[in-house]
Amino acid sequence: MFPDSEIARQYANGKTKATQIMKGAIAPELDKEVIELCQNQPFGLMCDESTSRNTDKEFVILARVCDPKTQEVVTKFLHMPVCNISTAQNLFESLNTVLSDRKIDWRNVVAFNSDNANVMKGKHNSVVSRIKDMQPSLIDMGCICHLVQLATGCGIRALHQPIEDILSSIYAHFDISAKRCEIFREFVEFTDSETLKILRYCATRWLSLLTCINRVLNQWDALQAYSASHEDVENPGKVKMLAEHLTSKKTNFFFLFLSQALKPPAEFNIMFQAEE
Repeated sequence: MFPDSEIARQYANGKTKATQIMKGAIAPELDKEVIELCQNQPFGLMCDESTSRNTDKEFVILARVCDPKTQEVVTKFLHMPVCNISTAQNLFESLNTVLSDRKIDWRNVVAFNSDNANVMKGKHNSVVSRIKDMQPSLIDMGCICHLVQLATGCGIRALHQPIEDILSSIYAHFDISAKRCEIFREFVEFTDSETLKILRYCATRWLSLLTCINRVLNQWDALQAYSASHEDVENPGKVKMLAEHLTSKKTNFFFLFLSQALKPPAEFNIMFQAEE
């Protein structure tokens, strides 16, 4: 940190002292800077809550504000209170306490951004409805990436094809058995497919769907041959279901269709997640 100073280069301290310097000296100064910005000009609030089930649930509160020093709009950490019972009333009270303790006027809050959960964005009984009682001029900004994901999911379900079930079943089949992975590797070599890991589809990871679909298409011939020759292919269950779908030209057509149709929303989502 201090290559130009022989004295400073000799500075060292342990984790206890470093922690206290951060919490007792640096953090209050940074906190004071954010509070003054929010007290003296309009700003937007951005909030989200953790989903942990085993520990305290934390309610993250960020401020989107213009920094007069740099003349740039920046995101600043305001506070992170614990809110284990995530009702609209409790979340709003946590938010209201944070602002009132810091003497920040609700009239300075010009915008609110969060996910689109009903507890946050419901019309009559939500965090937003309560904020609007304090600040009627509030601009309610939904998460556009979340809206795109919801629209994409509705579009896929309208196809009436179990695309998501197929992706999840393929991953689950190989994830629990190293033996199955080894056997599948032989089919990959036999069909001259590229050796790639089967990816896990997770609905809450918004950009995973297109990646998983392309990966399955890349391994389609190997997966088709593997499932068709599996010892359980005649028995009712996941293997038989997968074999039927993987040998179906209709299913293959939908996978090919989605590999192209999902590109625009995926690119849109990536763009709106970027800092710039």
